[in-house]
Amino acid sequence: MSSMNGRDVRNDSHLELARWYPRLLRLLDEQLALAGRLEALATRQREHVLRGELSEVIDVLARREPIVSDLTQRAEEIEPFVRDARNPASALDATQRHEVQERLTGIEERLEAVNRLDAHDERALVAMKDALAAEIASLRVSRAAVGAYVSAGDRSPMMQDRVA
Repeated sequence: MSSMNGRDVRNDSHLELARWYPRLLRLLDEQLALAGRLEALATRQREHVLRGELSEVIDVLARREPIVSDLTQRAEEIEPFVRDARNPASALDATQRHEVQERLTGIEERLEAVNRLDAHDERALVAMKDALAAEIASLRVSRAAVGAYVSAGDRSPMMQDRVA
């Protein structure tokens, strides 16, 4: 979203700091809270992955989806403000730039933690899939061997000795 009340935030050099700065902080705080919720869910997902609880992993992934969508929406709303806030010529004083940067750093750290957890989970899930594939292949070989043995034993004898 690049406009506030019909005015383009990116191009309006007359936008009053007192009006848009509180909105920027609110959006950043919302983004930080969302990133924290996503990190908490990624941690819970990791626990389920380690225990091999795949249905719970799927449940957590479903719960993460709307948070990711909200994060994306907030990022679009924040982008014009942040671009201006990082500009040395912006209207923000040093304290305000620090407040903005502190929140941005918190968001970045949480999202990096989510990415690390997801990378570990991906490796663990691939290892589980490979182990399961090997186990299924082994079961097929065993079943084929048992099937061959059972079929050999099911043959009816062609001749029988009868004791009279």
